[in-house]
Amino acid sequence: YNKMNVLHWHIVDGNSFAYQSKVLPDLSGKAAFTQREVYTLEEIADFVEFARLRGVRVLPEFDTPGHVFPSWGLGYPDVVTKCADGSTGPLRVDLNSTYDFINKLFIEVGQIFPDSFLHLGGDEVSFDCWNSNEEVAAFMETHGFDGAALENYY
Repeated sequence: YNKMNVLHWHIVDGNSFAYQSKVLPDLSGKAAFTQREVYTLEEIADFVEFARLRGVRVLPEFDTPGHVFPSWGLGYPDVVTKCADGSTGPLRVDLNSTYDFINKLFIEVGQIFPDSFLHLGGDEVSFDCWNSNEEVAAFMETHGFDGAALENYY
């Protein structure tokens, strides 16, 4: 019998960005269902401490690079891929600026969640969208990547 005492918190998803970032405020500011349906950093810190006092680790999930649309793109359109059909798709993992953006967010997340781990998800990435975007497709061709290899690159 094992008791892991880990709460896996899928705190954001493509439909709503409920984590209220101070360093990237337009994520929740423009992409939460409503401004009443967000978790402030203070509320998150209180929740994590409440769990810690009861022997429970809180492991946040920021499901990337796939589950970011449309929410992330509403606040920061340059970090998501524009698909040929006009919709948005996964993160623009071909751009260094995307990694700067992610780094900025995850530094803040690391200050709120003391656990050594962060779940990045990584499922259900739309390779069709990456393939349909001329700049992403050119990056993939230059590096000899298919969609799965580009996801692994991320």
